[in-house]
Amino acid sequence: MTGTDWNAGEAEIETEQVEWMVEYILEIRGEQPVRSVTILCGSDLDDVRTALHRELTGIHPDAMRIDVTVIRMALVEIQTDQTLFDDEKGIYLP
Repeated sequence: MTGTDWNAGEAEIETEQVEWMVEYILEIRGEQPVRSVTILCGSDLDDVRTALHRELTGIHPDAMRIDVTVIRMALVEIQTDQTLFDDEKGIYLP
């Protein structure tokens, strides 16, 4: 029997981080609800939920309770038409 470590390759496999658009309503006791959109990175929905929680608790560290209603979570697909940008100045020209 050889000393092959069958789990050695697992550490090398890295899940791909992609951008997600998250639209949500944030409710903090004593304040008006706020509807917002953010872009977060994650490999799956659980990563994105964790990133959203981290972002909101970082913005509102004193809040005892934060209620969030996620309206939409969608992968961000890049569809850039480079001809709409001026190469020299990086200005958008519709």
